[in-house]
Amino acid sequence: GLLSFMIIFSINFLLVNKLNSISGSIRLDDFIAGLKAWKMNVIFGNGLYNLDAIQYYMSSWRSYNRGFSNSLMQILSDGGIYLSIFYGVCTINGIKSTIKNKDVYAFLFIILFLIMFIFTISSYINLILYVFIMMAFGCISSNSNT
Repeated sequence: GLLSFMIIFSINFLLVNKLNSISGSIRLDDFIAGLKAWKMNVIFGNGLYNLDAIQYYMSSWRSYNRGFSNSLMQILSDGGIYLSIFYGVCTINGIKSTIKNKDVYAFLFIILFLIMFIFTISSYINLILYVFIMMAFGCISSNSNT
């Protein structure tokens, strides 16, 4: 009870503070630009590492910062639904496994990992892909024997 409240409060606090800054405005613009780029090629996307497709839709006020800041929209824009299925299936299997095993700590890990994944750019990093593969096979556990 108290742990859940503290986690929810902390996440809410961080999100509100982050979104009220220039960094938050850039991240919000990245979501919008990524969504618009994804709409151009919903099924197969625009091609891996095709930042030009996303930059085309970025607001002009941020011409000094043309980088991208979130993995979810990068995956949708780059690979469309086709690539997103991999990430989605892995996530669903991981969550189902933790619920089936009643492993609250592993469930919290997956939720916090997904929040980090959405709000940072880490789409194709080997370690991140490894965690998704572990989720796919239900190998995320707080049990020290696994």
